[in-house]
Amino acid sequence: MPYFPYINYKYVQSANGPIVLYLEDSLNTHMLNTLARHMNFTYELRHASDGKFGTPAEGGNWTGVVGTLQHEMADFSMDLTVTPQRAEVVEYSRAYIDESLVILSSKPKPLPEYLSVVRPLEGEVWGAIVMCVMIWGSVLWVMERLSHWISGRRYLSFTSSIFYGWGLLLEDHPFEPPPSPASQMLVGWWLLVYLILSTAYRSSLISHLVVESKSSVVNSMEELAERGVTQGWVWGVPGSPMTGVFRPFFASSSNHAILKIYELIKIIEKEEGMMRVLEGNFAYIDNYYFIKTLVSTYYTDRTGYTPVHISTTRYPLFGGNAWAFRKGAPFRARINNGIQRFLDAGLVALWMDEVIINHVRKERQALQERGDGPQLALVKPSDNQVVLGLSHLQGTFYTLILGHTLASLSFFAEIILRRR
Repeated sequence: MPYFPYINYKYVQSANGPIVLYLEDSLNTHMLNTLARHMNFTYELRHASDGKFGTPAEGGNWTGVVGTLQHEMADFSMDLTVTPQRAEVVEYSRAYIDESLVILSSKPKPLPEYLSVVRPLEGEVWGAIVMCVMIWGSVLWVMERLSHWISGRRYLSFTSSIFYGWGLLLEDHPFEPPPSPASQMLVGWWLLVYLILSTAYRSSLISHLVVESKSSVVNSMEELAERGVTQGWVWGVPGSPMTGVFRPFFASSSNHAILKIYELIKIIEKEEGMMRVLEGNFAYIDNYYFIKTLVSTYYTDRTGYTPVHISTTRYPLFGGNAWAFRKGAPFRARINNGIQRFLDAGLVALWMDEVIINHVRKERQALQERGDGPQLALVKPSDNQVVLGLSHLQGTFYTLILGHTLASLSFFAEIILRRR
């Protein structure tokens, strides 16, 4: 089965004859031709008649490549993922490379500027500030009432005590400090808290206004599943691998996030999947090497910029990739020994890198000759001095409008209540 960059070939339909397969540059092409040259054998290529890698069927039979080997209709297959179930009907060489799944998503997008006023502090901090103001104002009011009861001094009302705390935070206290020494000490400690909070808020606000804040990236199945619940993200996989080990990997996982991903997964082919990734709120799950090749070829510009993100967490598919043989194949041991020598010499990693680099170079050159560029829109950051504009300060004006609206509603409510 074609599975670039592991295995790649082209079909040639001869006149009044069968379809002939010709290997193209890929990892397994290097491995097979090297072994054939050194072990002096020839080979004939065939593809699975049903176009599947192999899944269990009725009566203990298998479909696809695995079924072809099970019924001894071929001698061996290149690049088949090792699973315990498949190992019962075919024999494997040693695994020579991993096959890991990654998550492809759009890079972080700018957060809305109208939240820049509240973004410098986390929600828990804002909640703690509100609670502290309410508690501090209540304590101040109690102390003022006790002071009035003991000495007969004037005291602050409860509303004035609350607004006194807010006024101190906003650097505009509404009147002179309270006359009670105990209350003055309380105000002094609150001023120390205000100094720390205001300094932290100012420095964080400046950085959020000048440096564009962006959303977080998706690096794991857990984060993707959470995005699906909280932000309505959708995800998909290509159709062909789901006829192989993708489906049992998802279905048999003990990870609850992976099972959640599997419940809502969609079958989407490459072109549509990449288009939806660029639009946002969509993730595409596929083999790491395939994703790496795809992004490097079509979605990276000359400076190395790409608008998509490949997750840092990789999810290995079972035991890796190996060659599969029909039961009792007498040449399995010699080929297995050859594959081991490839690994010892570092040739597998070398060939894989060369295949990807050559493919990327060839495809990008073809794009250039056709006058097509990478499939992305590049917006380069400016190196000029950042001048704050209305877009940066829109949160401030929204706050002002909200304050005027609430004050107006309170005013009209007061008028209505007094007329009653």
